[in-house]
Amino acid sequence: MGKEKLNRTNPTVLREIEEKQHRLITLPIEKLSDEEVRKLAHELQVYQIELGMSIDELRTSQVALQESRDEYCRLYDFAPVGYFTVDKDGLITKANLVFAEMLGVERGLLINTPLSTFIDKECQDKYYLYHRHFEKSKHEVCELKMVKKDGTPLYVQLECAAAHNDDEKPERCLTIATDITERKKTNELNEADAMLQSILSSLYEAYIIVYDRDGNITSLWGTPEMDKRFGTRAVDIVGRSIREIVSPEHVEQMLAGIRSAFDSGEKIIVEYNIIVPGGKFCHEVSLSPMRNSSGNIVAVVGFGKDVTVRKQVEDRLKDSLEQCRVWLDNSPVCTKVVDLDFNLRYMSAAGIKALKIDDVTKLYGKQYPFDFFPEPFKYSMTKNLEKVKETGEIITGEAPVCDIEGNELWFRATIVPVKNDEGRIDFILIVSVDINERKKMEEALIQSEKLTSLSTITAGISHEFNNILAVISGNVQ
Repeated sequence: MGKEKLNRTNPTVLREIEEKQHRLITLPIEKLSDEEVRKLAHELQVYQIELGMSIDELRTSQVALQESRDEYCRLYDFAPVGYFTVDKDGLITKANLVFAEMLGVERGLLINTPLSTFIDKECQDKYYLYHRHFEKSKHEVCELKMVKKDGTPLYVQLECAAAHNDDEKPERCLTIATDITERKKTNELNEADAMLQSILSSLYEAYIIVYDRDGNITSLWGTPEMDKRFGTRAVDIVGRSIREIVSPEHVEQMLAGIRSAFDSGEKIIVEYNIIVPGGKFCHEVSLSPMRNSSGNIVAVVGFGKDVTVRKQVEDRLKDSLEQCRVWLDNSPVCTKVVDLDFNLRYMSAAGIKALKIDDVTKLYGKQYPFDFFPEPFKYSMTKNLEKVKETGEIITGEAPVCDIEGNELWFRATIVPVKNDEGRIDFILIVSVDINERKKMEEALIQSEKLTSLSTITAGISHEFNNILAVISGNVQ
């Protein structure tokens, strides 16, 4: 019996032990016979053995209980999620080490602290409704934005279950907190990528490209339309060097722009040609440095667009403007362009020659009329320019000016406002025609008319004198 393991949970065994204990206590030893004493001694030994076994089992149970308790403590404190308990008032009554580490706060400082202290302002109302609702529900899930002790954001998913008292009334909330910050960042990146793709899809001529310092393309986001137009896919360009795509005359310029963005950390705008299976295209790219979390530049991001059509139009416009400049410079008419502040922007060769100006570029950006013009002309021309700017009318007039040496010149000037497509005046055109020869002819004509008149008067006077002399001569005779 001493070697058998007793079942301490069996009611029959427990009752037998109690009866033995009662008999040992109540039987008077002096009245017992030798046989009864030997039997009692035997039962006492058995009881002693059983008691020792009970003590061993109790110790074993205590050790197992302590190990189980330690295991649950380790599981509670070092689980991959945060555990905490809040009471009906929202105060934290318990928390594991993981939750304390998530918030960057010592666990002891969390106790009796309102959980709302760590909830972001934007989520306070959401948490309040969530905390009130848990009393009516057995299990609730909620995502919140919390704030760590150092102020950095922490996104968590809370899973809450209500713990009830004996009256079946909820008295505390058992909560699991899962850190979903990385998931949130991933979702935000995915959303940003989807938005970027959506934006790029709506921009036929735009793309985003990433270069390393040596000009290798590490990433490229474009559109299917761009792939079709260029005759190659964006994914096939990734990993290649710009030397394989950029036209030879622009390779060094592009590499210099990339390295400048790396070294200076400033934005650089570069225009270059690319050669792809679809043909030759002109691109404009804005290069900006891309930094890592430590602030170091690790790549250069380029936001590019196809400006081939614009470049062609600009080239045609440039040729047209150059042709117009040639016409104007070879025209005998003096043409001047002034902005709306009446600063000179252009003057044709005829005017430069007539006014004997050595370097007209020194007058560009300066006020018109020029300082060496006569004051009356400066006053009248300024008034006319102001009127044209205000009313949009065309004004024509004649006036004397002087060249840079002070010699008088006559011009007939027409002031014309030049308007854009929206009807607003962009600049003012002054077309001046040299009328010096005409003025000289007019003066000669006036002199000739004066002389003719004088001759007529003289002839009339002579005739009158002749008549008088004739009368005198007759009387004398």
